[in-house]
Amino acid sequence: MIKKLFIALILAFSICGTIISEAKSLTEVEVFDVSKRKVVKTIPNTDQIQKEVRLCIKSIHELSPRADLNFKTGMIYKIPIEPSMQVENQLFHSLVNEVYLIIQNEPERPLLLLFDDENKIFLTHFKYEIRPFLLKNTL
Repeated sequence: MIKKLFIALILAFSICGTIISEAKSLTEVEVFDVSKRKVVKTIPNTDQIQKEVRLCIKSIHELSPRADLNFKTGMIYKIPIEPSMQVENQLFHSLVNEVYLIIQNEPERPLLLLFDDENKIFLTHFKYEIRPFLLKNTL
């Protein structure tokens, strides 16, 4: 069920991204509004965003026990990693070329959705505090 939900979500990102603009760079960050069910914004994938998301990835510390990801509000950021990053920790061993940062309303913790080389889904919690960066940079 969860895998089907994420496959549908990924397809929605792909379709929306294609519809919005064929000319957009592949390196842009797409912001998906869960309540509106569409990409509401694209932003340049800056060095600072790359730095912040890499810090999130490095601070992964546990898999999320959440089974139901059918939330009604929140934002999902599809962030390409350039260049790809090799992640090796107790939970995840694979090359990462994009992540999905899931931000929900407080008090829910942000989540990172990663895929390994075999397209297995890893929904993880991380220790790095990303919200101040998101608020400051109005992602």
